[in-house]
Amino acid sequence: MAGATAAAARDLNPYGSSEASSFLIPLQRPGASPPFTPEVSAAEAAAGVDFRNTALLRHFVSDSGRLRPRRQTRLPRMLQRKVAKAVKLARQMALMPFEMVVGDGEADMRSKMAEYEAARSSHRRGGGGARAGGGGGGGRGGGGGRAQG
Repeated sequence: MAGATAAAARDLNPYGSSEASSFLIPLQRPGASPPFTPEVSAAEAAAGVDFRNTALLRHFVSDSGRLRPRRQTRLPRMLQRKVAKAVKLARQMALMPFEMVVGDGEADMRSKMAEYEAARSSHRRGGGGARAGGGGGGGRGGGGGRAQG
């Protein structure tokens, strides 16, 4: 009986066997994004770091256009510095943008068009200032650009 309870206790320990460790769920805040995993290894980065290689440099820039820190890129210190200099030079040479567009471009365009249409319709309905009055002399200065006589 003592041997059976010892075996049962060992089976319940998640750190005791390799089978049980596959059932562990990594602890993470609810709603948090998964941790960033680099798509480029340090050896690949060391071979291709150049300001003209924008396809490689985009892996080290976030969606908003900021350089990723070393804890995310997992690059050695000197290589991270080379990547940072290459990204900055590519930005200066207009090969990479300083700021990236975040979000769905089509949805952004739709929202901008909706704002534009709303502004146009409010202008037509009389929210447009001097033009809505229909008379002369609206706006600043009182004259409206015509000579008074």
